[in-house]
Amino acid sequence: MDAAQNLKYALVLIEQNKFKEAEKEAREAISIEPENVEAMQLLIRALVGQDRIVEALEVSETAVRTDPMDSFSLYLKAICLTADHREKEALKTLENAIAITPYFSQLFSLKAELLYQKADFEGSLEAANKGLSLDASCVDCLNFRARALHKLDRHDESFETVKEALSEDPENSFTFINIGYNQLEKRQYAEALKSFEEALKLDPESEMAKRGMKNAIKAQNIFYSWWLSFSFWLSNLKPSVSWGILIGAYFLMLIINRNKEHLTFIEPLPTILVTTYMIFALVTWLISPISNLMLRFHPSGKYLLSEKEVKLSNWTAVLIVIAFVGAVVWGLSASAYFYNIGFIHMCCAIAFIKVVGDLTIDGAERRNRKIRRAATVLGILVGIVSFCTFLLPAYGGLIFDKVAWVFLGYQFYSGYLD
Repeated sequence: MDAAQNLKYALVLIEQNKFKEAEKEAREAISIEPENVEAMQLLIRALVGQDRIVEALEVSETAVRTDPMDSFSLYLKAICLTADHREKEALKTLENAIAITPYFSQLFSLKAELLYQKADFEGSLEAANKGLSLDASCVDCLNFRARALHKLDRHDESFETVKEALSEDPENSFTFINIGYNQLEKRQYAEALKSFEEALKLDPESEMAKRGMKNAIKAQNIFYSWWLSFSFWLSNLKPSVSWGILIGAYFLMLIINRNKEHLTFIEPLPTILVTTYMIFALVTWLISPISNLMLRFHPSGKYLLSEKEVKLSNWTAVLIVIAFVGAVVWGLSASAYFYNIGFIHMCCAIAFIKVVGDLTIDGAERRNRKIRRAATVLGILVGIVSFCTFLLPAYGGLIFDKVAWVFLGYQFYSGYLD
């Protein structure tokens, strides 16, 4: 069989979502013609379809080196970089592709997506409009135009754009996902659930639709609903602004807490502010892993959890028990020794529930590796604290104070990686 025949089969298999078989055909073509860029492009698509992003990125770099002026190779590389959460590099690569081929609408749909992720909604709208000027039927451009308009509070235009996307392709799952997330943001959870169900009927393997459906089910809990609304509000801000708010709030509470004795003239406001902030922090750490645990008891939600999420929810249950026992010992013990043991183990269990929540997120492999390394370091330190609390109580509290700062650093680090 010649390479052309392999490429023909590979393309058909990709269109049928048979990515493993397509990979085999593409690799066979490359073995016959090692510098065949089209074969490399099909291999990239097959690997991306299997979520093997690191391998796909390596092949895309080879394709770009083989023919630096092939804009489609650059486009595929940008897709891989986006999936690997390397948005800045993806945008730069995409600009190079646009410079070579400024009339390919899909380049602008990806640019609209990247700018949307940066909360540059005006830029996202501009990119989507440019893509639509090249191809008025580009459904991806229509969808990102609708999303950007929604974020810019131009809801009527957004609704009309979604209707246009549906008329162009009534069986496009991303359009229903788009509608679902808009409904989630409007707190229309029942309607969002139906939209995500429709998206999953069209594409049963869509992780984005599954995430949306999980959020719609979890949001039936009032606490998760509040947290989800806060998350949407924060995501609408520029990343630098949202980080400034979070870090600024932390240091403001730290200053208030350390100077409460000088702020007696406005009591009980300082105490209320610090207590509210601590409750807010605990909710943000615990809400995701605990809601995943609760999802296991939902008649539909339990089928949406991956094997990894089920295993991590088991750990969440164990940690909740440890935290509860620690809280009981802390609250009821008259002995300073058991008082410290209870308090420290309660805090350590809560910290690890936060880590479990981070590990549950299916991000890029590079991000997951870093989280696992950070979690391992934190686990070793918590083990040392636990050991010292039991056997060297004089040092347990001192070491716990230091590890608490490490946990704070871990929290900001994991947030940065997300």
